[in-house]
Amino acid sequence: MLTQIKNWLLALLGKAPPDTEPQIWNFVLKGERREIGGINEAIERAAGAGNVPEDALRKLQIALDELLTNALTYANVSPQTPAKVDIVIDSRSVRALIRYQGVNFNPFEDGEAPDVDASVTDRPIGGLGLFLVKELMDETTHRYEDHHNIVVIGKRHR
Repeated sequence: MLTQIKNWLLALLGKAPPDTEPQIWNFVLKGERREIGGINEAIERAAGAGNVPEDALRKLQIALDELLTNALTYANVSPQTPAKVDIVIDSRSVRALIRYQGVNFNPFEDGEAPDVDASVTDRPIGGLGLFLVKELMDETTHRYEDHHNIVVIGKRHR
């Protein structure tokens, strides 16, 4: 059963099952910002066991923090409609799959791109975090299924 779940998750991420089993960590976010810190701590432990370089780990944590904060702020994340986060660590990459209920919002295409050349005083608030996610990650995808946003981010480390 566990192998089937891993293979299903890998299929969602668009990957074939590897020769060596990846580490898969599953989390549930019920609507409080402090839960993100717990996920980050667990990712550090998981990444340490999976020999993920610190640079890839930190970039994933920054991107994940931004995306989860946005989900908590703008989507309907609660104990009744939790966000689910799956972290997959393999020999080549670290990836996160985030799934939460809400209106269809593609964080990588919807909204205006920030003017990163404008001065801080002339720039409107918002948009820089998602810009940073796109810059930090090697993979950023979104799809909308059954009233759920499914966001995948990934960082290669080998």
